[in-house]
Amino acid sequence: MKVSIIGGGGTRVPILVGALLDLQERLGLTEISLIEQVKLYERSLVDAVAYRDLKALIEALALNPLVPSPAVARDLVLAFKEQEAPYFDSFK
Repeated sequence: MKVSIIGGGGTRVPILVGALLDLQERLGLTEISLIEQVKLYERSLVDAVAYRDLKALIEALALNPLVPSPAVARDLVLAFKEQEAPYFDSFK
């Protein structure tokens, strides 16, 4: 199955690497979409931490498919911030 994803960056075909390459013919749109969503979450999370940006950190966590809502993402980040306060001192 050939899949193109259309988004803000235009049309593209997801690149599958490693173990996923062997499974590419059996992956459906749901699986490919989930992989893309997790990759976006991971990249956004890395950027938020690298730039020490609390708002971006909450937004990144909200992209995680296991986090049910932005409100839950906010609550999780704020709870972690409280627990690990010294680490978050440099976040803006």
